Amino acid sequence: MHASFRARRYFLAFALMIALPFSAQAGFIVASSSGVQSFDNNGGYSGLVLGNGSGGLDTAHGLLLSGGNLLISGNNNSVLSVELGSGMLNGSFTSGVNLSVARGMAFTSDGRLLVSAYGTGNILSFSGLSGNYLGVFASGLGLSGPAGMTRGVDGNIYVSDFNNSAILRFDELTGAARPGAGQTGAVFVASGSGGLNHPNMGLGFGLGGELLVSNFLGNNVLAFDSLTGAFQRTFIATGSGGLRNPQGFASDSNGNLLVASQGTGSILRYDGRTGQFIDKFADTGAGSPTNIINVSPNPDMTAVPEPATIVLFGSGVVSVLLVRGRRILRAG
Repeated sequence: MHASFRARRYFLAFALMIALPFSAQAGFIVASSSGVQSFDNNGGYSGLVLGNGSGGLDTAHGLLLSGGNLLISGNNNSVLSVELGSGMLNGSFTSGVNLSVARGMAFTSDGRLLVSAYGTGNILSFSGLSGNYLGVFASGLGLSGPAGMTRGVDGNIYVSDFNNSAILRFDELTGAARPGAGQTGAVFVASGSGGLNHPNMGLGFGLGGELLVSNFLGNNVLAFDSLTGAFQRTFIATGSGGLRNPQGFASDSNGNLLVASQGTGSILRYDGRTGQFIDKFADTGAGSPTNIINVSPNPDMTAVPEPATIVLFGSGVVSVLLVRGRRILRAG
C-alpha cells in the first residue's frame, strides 16, 4: 500500500467527447457542468468518463479515487462510483442519508470518507469501504456553506466555506475545531482575509508548504501560512492569463499548477513556485470546469497520507484529483 497522492490534467473538443471511450491511463480527470472527462498529459481529450445526467449526475464537483474506482460528487445529493478500468457506472456509493448538494471529499487516515454537504452546512462521514453513513463529522463552528476539502499532512481537515468566505480546520479523527491564531470556532483563515471572497472547490498545499485557496469571486489564488492561517500573498494575480472564477487545481509533472477557470471554460497553467502565468493548458468544451485531478505520478508533489485501500482525487468547478500511491497537490 502506498501513502501519498497526486493531481493532473484536462481538456478539449466537446464534439469528440461522446464518441471516444474513457481511458484509465489518462493523465487528468476534469469535472464540469457537462460531466466528467479525461485528458492526457498534453491536454488532449481522452474520453468521456460520465456524462451529465448519467446515474443522476448533476454538475460534477468532487473527484476522488478509491480502490480502482472514481468517486464523483455533485448536485445530485449523493456520491457516484465509476470503475476506472471499464468506465462502468457502479451507481451510488454513499447510502443512508441525503447529502444535499455534495461538494468536496477527503479520506481520513482511519479510512472514513468525508463529504461537504453544502445544502445543510454540515460535513458528513461515511465508511470508505462500504459507503455506509456513519454520522455528522462536523456542524456549526463557523460552517455555513462547506465546499472544497483537503487533508493536510498535519492530520487536519481543511474546508473552504463559500458562504462565510473563510477556511475552517478540523481534527481528522474527532472533528474537533482547530482554529487559526486569534480565531474562534473552527475558523483557520478569517473571513475576507487577504481579500478572500467566496472560496469554492480549489484548496490545497503548494510546493512551498503554504495553503493555496482559489478565490472564486476575487479571480485570483491566495496563499496563507499553513501553521497560523495568516495571509501571506496573492499567489496568482487577479485575472492573470484571463483567470475568472477559479475552482479546483492540480499540479503537473513539472510542479506547475493547473487551475480550473470556470468563467472562461478552460484550464490555465501557472508556475508552481512563482504563480506566474505560463499558458492555456486546455479548453474544456461546452462544460464549465469545476475540478481537475492528476492521475499520473509526480515525485515533486506534496505527499498526502492515504488509508489502506483508498486513492484520492480533488475537487472544484475545475478541481484537482488525487491518486493513491502517488503524490499530489490537492484542491478540495
